[in-house]
Amino acid sequence: MFGMCFVAGTSIQTPAGIRNIEDIQVGDAVYSAQPGTNQLTQKPVVRVFHNSDRPIIRVTISDRDRRSQVFGVTPEHPFWVIGKGWIPAHQLRNGDALQGIDQEGWHVIAVVDSGERADTFNFEVQELHNYFVGQQGVLVHNQSRLKGGENPAARRGREAHENYENALGDDGYEFNKALPSGNRPDALNYTNNPVRELKPDNPDAMRQGWRLLEKYAKELEESTGQLWNKVLNTHRR
Repeated sequence: MFGMCFVAGTSIQTPAGIRNIEDIQVGDAVYSAQPGTNQLTQKPVVRVFHNSDRPIIRVTISDRDRRSQVFGVTPEHPFWVIGKGWIPAHQLRNGDALQGIDQEGWHVIAVVDSGERADTFNFEVQELHNYFVGQQGVLVHNQSRLKGGENPAARRGREAHENYENALGDDGYEFNKALPSGNRPDALNYTNNPVRELKPDNPDAMRQGWRLLEKYAKELEESTGQLWNKVLNTHRR
C-alpha cells in the first residue's frame, strides 16, 4: 500500500522539533495543515512504514531567498502544488509552487532520476493525512489513494494546460521543452521569440510566473543572442 516514501535522514517538522523520518513512531505528533491554507495543526501518527529497495528521484526546491532543499523520494509521493493540488514527485515541473510551513514561496527547480535504490520510510497521519518535510518544511501527502494527483484541483490544472496548448496550436510553439538549465517554460516559439507561462489567477502564482519568465528569457537571450517577449497567461483555479 505505502510505496510512497522518503529516504532515511529526511527531516520532519514536529512540535518537538525537527526529527528524521526513520525515527518517527506511532503516537508522535507532527505538524499538518489543510492544503491551501495557513491553518497549521498538530496530528498524531497512527502507522509507520518501512520499504526496502525502492527507486529514488531527487527533488530540489528553492525559495525567494535562494535557500534550497533536496529530497530523496520515491517517484509516486505527492507534494501539494499551489493551483494544481496533489502531484506525484515525478510529475513535478520546474517552477511549481509548493506550500511551505512558514508560507514562504518554495518552488521546484529540479527533478532528476538518481538511478539509486534505497530503503525508505513513511507514516500515516490522523485525519488530514499530510505532513511537512525538510528543514524549512513543505507539505506532502501520506496516502497512496491519490491516483496521479488527479483530485479536482489537479484536474483543473491539467485541463487548463491542455486547453492552453490547443489554443496556441501548431504555429511553431514547443511545449514544456527543457532548456539547458533544466527549466521548462510552458510554451516557447523560436520563430518570433515569445516565451510563455500559464499560472492560476492568484497573486502568488502570478508573481511566481513572472519570476520564472525572467529566468527563461535571460537564458534564452544568452543562448540565442535575441530578445524574447515574456507572456504570462492565467487560468481560473
